[in-house]
Amino acid sequence: MTALTRYGFSAPIQSLARHGFLDGRYRLFDYGCGRGDDVRGLIENGLEAAGWDPYHAPDRPIQAADIVNLGFVINVIEDFDERLEALMRAWSLAERLPVVSVMLANRNDPRGARFCDGVMTQRGTFQKYFSQSEIKAFLDQVLDEEAIAVAPGVLYVFRDKDAEQRFLVDRYRRRRQPLRAPTPRPRIPSEREPRARHDDLLVYLALQQSSTAALIAIWNAVCNRTSSTSSATMPPPTPRPPSGCSGSPISARSRMPAAPPPNRVWAGSIRAARCNCTRAWSSVCRRCCGSMSPPPPCSMATVSTPIWSRSTSPRARSV
Repeated sequence: MTALTRYGFSAPIQSLARHGFLDGRYRLFDYGCGRGDDVRGLIENGLEAAGWDPYHAPDRPIQAADIVNLGFVINVIEDFDERLEALMRAWSLAERLPVVSVMLANRNDPRGARFCDGVMTQRGTFQKYFSQSEIKAFLDQVLDEEAIAVAPGVLYVFRDKDAEQRFLVDRYRRRRQPLRAPTPRPRIPSEREPRARHDDLLVYLALQQSSTAALIAIWNAVCNRTSSTSSATMPPPTPRPPSGCSGSPISARSRMPAAPPPNRVWAGSIRAARCNCTRAWSSVCRRCCGSMSPPPPCSMATVSTPIWSRSTSPRARSV
């Protein structure tokens, strides 16, 4: 049998609170209470409630009450005769009002194989999905009373006709009784979730953290060793003039030519190694091109060198 674990009240109990039946005047019996979450929550709210279930609470007494809740019971019974028996038993226990609720068919029905008039789900449980009109017609035919739909899949069938008339008159008035949600049941560790798996996970995370810290320490040590070795064994090179050049090395703060070459415009500057003789990107010194007279001293240096563009347009181009 299917018994859901709830963290709040079920739909039929919420409808009873919404319509003013849980104000303390009526006793409630949950026929097929499952794990008993609704009954426990009603008792915590100071209401008189009891329940019985053939699988989860078979030792509890079955007793009559003003309101009998048959919540999501007949839709999990595959045998039609047993379904009728459960409905008639709940009807006989109710002194004023039995409440019947079922699962409605929708697009999210769990997949499964067809079985009797329902389906056998992948968890191995039976489910019979009704439509709203189907469950109403079923109750009207079996109980020979008119069922009143109060919510999707939730129907009232009054035995007390005076109570039924009062309900129809006051149906749309705001008579909701606020209920505190039932306290969650203490969770029992499952055998499928052993403690050892949790311990293994903690050990794995600790190893991961220690490995990450070790890798970071090794990386920092390598970086520090590389930087110290480079600074100690690799001094910065001293710029030297190429062979065949007359002149002496110039520093990075050397003055640039005051006037641009003919037919050239200023196009910015770049910090790179260039030959001051030819203004060319070459590590080999060539003769001066004659565009600047007299030629500056030739040297190869890493300086902020001006770049002259051959375009005659007055617009400057940055490099």
